[in-house]
Amino acid sequence: MAGSSSDHDATPLSYFKYDVFLSFRGYTRFGFTDTLYHALINKRIDTFRDSEELRIGEELEGSLLEPIERSRMSILILCDEYPSSHWCLDELFKIMECSDNGRKRLVLPIYFLVAKSDVQFQRNTYETAMAAHEEKGRYNHKLEAWKSALSEVGKIYGQRCDKNTPWGIAIDNIVEEVSKRLPPLPLYIDRPLGLDSELEEAKSLLEIDSRATCFMLGIHGDGDEISICITRLGLTL
Repeated sequence: MAGSSSDHDATPLSYFKYDVFLSFRGYTRFGFTDTLYHALINKRIDTFRDSEELRIGEELEGSLLEPIERSRMSILILCDEYPSSHWCLDELFKIMECSDNGRKRLVLPIYFLVAKSDVQFQRNTYETAMAAHEEKGRYNHKLEAWKSALSEVGKIYGQRCDKNTPWGIAIDNIVEEVSKRLPPLPLYIDRPLGLDSELEEAKSLLEIDSRATCFMLGIHGDGDEISICITRLGLTL
């Protein structure tokens, strides 16, 4: 479904702030993109999506550059109007640069009502959009970089979403693919079963409500036998 993620990316895990960066054209925001975003969030996948307020000026601002750089992977919702936005094309270029064209960090393209070949070879609406950019002349210094990024992302097999594709199935596939590529979530236990008596003992020994002596608590053992050691440090609070 997606480009391969290299095990040789030396980026430390602590560097990443987000699991997923979502790149999309504005008109999909309240439809497919919103549904996908909430499906990811509900699976505890930390996902960044931008807001119109972040897009100030003509260049990709730091408020968007940092989330791209510090995301483990990116999802691109490539719709028919995606290439008409210079913002989307700038995001795409940065995403492909950070991911080394999908070799170091996962890039998941979603071909949303467009053909994969239209993106890769800039045909139909993608050809029209790029010709419009060239005619305006405003971003001619970026055109080759944009075209190269489109060609590279278009080589990646992704989730096809056409008029006959149930959104629910497509989104389930995407969330499953993302989940498989992420490090396992830390196990969170609110109240460990079978340890109530040990917790009460620890509270009693620590004299939690007291302001007198400072203690150091040590807990060791396996699930069948837990030992609690309290050491007085001889310090007063």
